[in-house]
Amino acid sequence: MIVDFFSKVRIFKGLKKNELNKVAEIYQKTEYADGAQILKAGDNANTLFIVSSGKVKLKFTIALLNEPIDLTIDIMKQGDFFGWSSFAEPYKYTASAYAVGNTELIQFRAEEMKKLCDASDHLGRILMNNITTIVSERFSRLEGLLKHIVQTGIDNP
Repeated sequence: MIVDFFSKVRIFKGLKKNELNKVAEIYQKTEYADGAQILKAGDNANTLFIVSSGKVKLKFTIALLNEPIDLTIDIMKQGDFFGWSSFAEPYKYTASAYAVGNTELIQFRAEEMKKLCDASDHLGRILMNNITTIVSERFSRLEGLLKHIVQTGIDNP
């Protein structure tokens, strides 16, 4: 049952059963083939994603000596979420996302998720706290990646 899955997903850690049931009312599932682009950096961010199965590679492009270089900044696996930009201005995705293998995602329209947060202070507070914690950890990993690049060159680990 989807509520059991949601209870194990880190972004929903601390939510009550009735709150998880409300979350379960607004999700959609989508499937992506290996290599399919899920979203593009700079696009309007209006969807939050959770990996149900498969993996998702998050990448962004930087210009180095006028040459575009794609950097993999994270690999999302089952239970991980991405698309947090749909909750923060300017509501633009900060990275591109690609399916690694056949991948199934659970999607939430940000507008619907925000309505749930507005209707329940507890749900909103827990969700925002979890998003903030996870994004902070992601930025720490990105900082490590950038240090590695500066110290050893542009080869992406």
